[in-house]
Amino acid sequence: MTDGGNNYFEVVVDGQHSVLSLQQGTKTYPLASNLSDVAHDLLLYRRSESFFGETTFNGFDVDPSAYLPGSAVPTKRLEVIGDSISAGYGNEGTLPCTFEPKTENHYLSYGPLAARTLGAELYTEAYKMPMTFI
Repeated sequence: MTDGGNNYFEVVVDGQHSVLSLQQGTKTYPLASNLSDVAHDLLLYRRSESFFGETTFNGFDVDPSAYLPGSAVPTKRLEVIGDSISAGYGNEGTLPCTFEPKTENHYLSYGPLAARTLGAELYTEAYKMPMTFI
């Protein structure tokens, strides 16, 4: 992935969660190791919102002998349009919580929770609007 070094991803391999902190530049990140020779489920999920910069996913490196079974395509879709709350702003922080990418986890916000419950594909558009006082 290519990143400015401010973003975090939720990595879920066979139901086991870990957090991946990206570094600046184009890097290769191990997502799992020492896996048995059976089918595995992998979910790579960006935790931080667009405010922290763009991430480019450049692909997976998989052993050429590995079998990559197809997965079922969800028949339902869910779109969430919101602000930083929709992105999970501070939902892993403790009071008083300062705004930083490591305390934000979109995976645990209401949209992704609803999508997983419904077995739906999720698309979230979240943008922090500047506050204007009149």
